Amino acid sequence: MEKLSQRITEIVCSHAEHGVSLGELLEKIDRQGIGFLLALLSLPLLVPLPPGVGSPMGILLFVWSFQRLFGIRVPWCPAFLRRRHLPPQLMRSLAAKGVPLIQKLERFGGGRDVQVGELAVRVACLIVMLMSSLIVLPTPFLNPLFAAVILLIGISLAIFNTKLYVVGVFGGAAVVIVLLSAFLTAIINGNLFFVSNM
Repeated sequence: MEKLSQRITEIVCSHAEHGVSLGELLEKIDRQGIGFLLALLSLPLLVPLPPGVGSPMGILLFVWSFQRLFGIRVPWCPAFLRRRHLPPQLMRSLAAKGVPLIQKLERFGGGRDVQVGELAVRVACLIVMLMSSLIVLPTPFLNPLFAAVILLIGISLAIFNTKLYVVGVFGGAAVVIVLLSAFLTAIINGNLFFVSNM
């Protein structure tokens, strides 16, 4: 069976010269598994992006994971996102850096394992929705961290590997807990500062 990295390599390399729109990309991967979609769309967020490219990716990841959460298996993409274009330099960067990363994760995962159940898929979708929401927010330096969680979850669902799935889900939960703790600490410190100056 063809590996996930091989399938993604074919798509990325075929558009490395002229780039591709998200609509064209979606037509090529229509009806693929949610894991494949998550892995492919999280890859561009791991490399430096031109301004404005990351948010549409985050929106698309959120939309797809939201759809899959409610059992919709064929992804839908709004027209304004379909028109967004991924430049050729980004596709070349994905071929050079993104695909080798997926190959390493596949070796770490150790191939196919047990079939991922529907409940596990829905939990993964919730984590992806949280990570993609954070990607859309103005946190550019943290986007690769959120994207890495989505990539792990995507690969785990694509190759049915529980080891990568556990790392991805717990990694996502850890990111959310750390961010919430930092946010609450900032609020508490802000309130204390405000009171001390009354």
